[in-house]
Amino acid sequence: MKLFILIFISSITFGILDTIFELYLEKEYKENIIHHTNDELLATIITSSMSSAISILVYSQIEMYISHNHKKMPIYDSIGIIVGAFIVYFIYKYFL
Repeated sequence: MKLFILIFISSITFGILDTIFELYLEKEYKENIIHHTNDELLATIITSSMSSAISILVYSQIEMYISHNHKKMPIYDSIGIIVGAFIVYFIYKYFL
């Protein structure tokens, strides 16, 4: 049970980080990318890819620290990412 909670918390952390980086990069750099590429879809893909890459780097470090020899359950990661995204959404909508 303790392992489930730790993996779930790390997955939520990944969801939060990914959403925060996505919002930040979208807000700060999307217009510059559109200016250089003249393509809004490509700008969205680039900002999403950058935010995911940064989040995966941070998440992999957290995951290495938490679980050394434990079986990975992708469903926990999926649920954690969704929960983390909703947490950032509610904070962004109601507090910012």
